[in-house]
Amino acid sequence: MSANPVDNRRVLLTEWFWPQCRERQCELRKALEENIKCSAITEIVLFCETFDGLGFNSHEKVRLINVERKRPSFRELFVFANHEYEGWVVIIANNDISFKRAAFDIKMSRNDVFCISRYESLGVEEIWFDDYRDGIYRYPSHVFSQDAWMFISPKELCGGHFKMGEPGCDGRLAWLLSMSNYTLSNPGKKMKILHYHQSLERPYHGRLKLPTPYAHVGEKASKKPAIIFHLTGQNPKTQFTLFKFWRWDLFRSALSSRYEFFFTVKFLMSKL
Repeated sequence: MSANPVDNRRVLLTEWFWPQCRERQCELRKALEENIKCSAITEIVLFCETFDGLGFNSHEKVRLINVERKRPSFRELFVFANHEYEGWVVIIANNDISFKRAAFDIKMSRNDVFCISRYESLGVEEIWFDDYRDGIYRYPSHVFSQDAWMFISPKELCGGHFKMGEPGCDGRLAWLLSMSNYTLSNPGKKMKILHYHQSLERPYHGRLKLPTPYAHVGEKASKKPAIIFHLTGQNPKTQFTLFKFWRWDLFRSALSSRYEFFFTVKFLMSKL
């Protein structure tokens, strides 16, 4: 890294749980084992709902934190990184992401946050996300999906009381970071992180998405990410339902936290 942090140590923050699906278990174990072997990652912190499936009680590279089924929010992860790993390069990632092929020689400043899109690992094939899934409107697919976030600690995340994997979390997180005046970029194709999820288990499928605004961060450099906002919401059941206005994205966004109230008002005022 050319950011001149305190040192070049990198810590990966991720979660650990043990699904019932055997195929899914293999995917999570494979990602963890490859990240342990990755020489560019100095330390791994696992926020563990359970210790089942880990196969070890201790490892010099892995720090285990028992969360007793209370998964940390993004805000809690940022606060943890600020307190425990100030000056480090911090990576927050979904637990089915492997960094075995990742290139870490990408320039980063202290104000940067990398929102990193993935390659799909399908057996021996590694497919860039745009080639795996069709884009929406004029945007390529990777713009709407990130699975890892990298920055030099400390970073102040205002709001963010939602968890990894919740529908819309990547766009919502990017918007909060953008409103906090951090510089967002997506080095996805250059960095090459791998996603292991061929199993059919999708615990969040069909759940209500987090409220917009979302910021969508693509590979093409731009000063500001594209912002998507749905006044009434993305769920057809809540769109244009005047009698359930409290379920509109406008109100859900503003009532998420005091910071998000301020950001939502500021965003709306900028559109007037």
